[in-house]
Amino acid sequence: MKIMYDYQILISQRYGGISRYFYELIKNLDKMDNVDTELPVSFNRNVYFEEYFGKKSKDKYLPKTGRLIVYYNQQRAKSELRKTDIFHPTYYHPYALRAVNKLNTKLVITVYDMIHEMFPQYFPDSDNVIKYKKKSMEIADAIIAISNSTKNDILRIHPHIDSDKITVIHLGTIFEKQLVKIELPSKYLLFVGERGGYKNFDAFIRAFAFVARKDNELTLLCIGKPFEESEIASLKQLDVYEKTSCRRISDKEFYTVYNKAHCFVFPSLYEGFGIPVLESMYCGCPALLANCSSLPEVGGDAALYFNPSDPNQIAECIRAVDTHREKLVKKGYERAKLFSWENMAKQTHEIYKKLLSKA
Repeated sequence: MKIMYDYQILISQRYGGISRYFYELIKNLDKMDNVDTELPVSFNRNVYFEEYFGKKSKDKYLPKTGRLIVYYNQQRAKSELRKTDIFHPTYYHPYALRAVNKLNTKLVITVYDMIHEMFPQYFPDSDNVIKYKKKSMEIADAIIAISNSTKNDILRIHPHIDSDKITVIHLGTIFEKQLVKIELPSKYLLFVGERGGYKNFDAFIRAFAFVARKDNELTLLCIGKPFEESEIASLKQLDVYEKTSCRRISDKEFYTVYNKAHCFVFPSLYEGFGIPVLESMYCGCPALLANCSSLPEVGGDAALYFNPSDPNQIAECIRAVDTHREKLVKKGYERAKLFSWENMAKQTHEIYKKLLSKA
């Protein structure tokens, strides 16, 4: 069985959930018998795949060469398709769909979410992504949805898509469970990842301000890119800027940052899955989640939930953490055991085998 993946997410995403998904998928498939994975990518930009290609690769991503890099990678992928049983592209660009139709190659598409369809105002490329994704799903021999919530959204938005070819396969997470020395606040809420638009950071910091007025010890730690000027202005207006910090951390530090947090808060209005939910539970950190999209599906009974549009509800959840901490941590550990990258890869392999058995 020869499976090919492509360049798309590796040259567009330095870090992120999609690239991590394909890294873990390929890594676990490579441990299986009679599986040959191919990843014809030049000019990789992705951190997870640095070791895969070699950190000293001669392919360097040069500025202002994006179109040439895309074209070169597309030609490499099309050439490899002739020797491929399964093509599983990492995103939705239709460059190879015509070639797949002419070959005896099965097409598998993973749909991570329907965020562009539901919140197009937050994405300048929404029109193209929506169009390309729809075309890819229509042509695909199999579709993987990373949650039941995502599958339901696909069928609600595109009822003509055959539901029988959609399989739900949950994601996983893994950290080295080792505390490392890192300077951290004594008591902090944890916010991880992007903060703009549908991530609902504005409502969250209003909730934080409510709680911080009566809890002088409590601070907020954000993991991700530096604050923008508009965010700084909002934090200052709420009088919590001095109690808030933002930083990037290494993979080795993630376990400690989660483990030492007062709680992890995820107020996002929409998630296709929500890997940080698993991360928090895996690390023994109480999870407070929005009661929408895929988050209750992932969190189950191991989290506290709130209406993400109501800062008062978010604040009440934060205040309730001490009362429920022991239960949340215990249930979180058990819940996290239900999800693993190894299981994800095994279930994906079953889809590949099923497609080839029909050929």
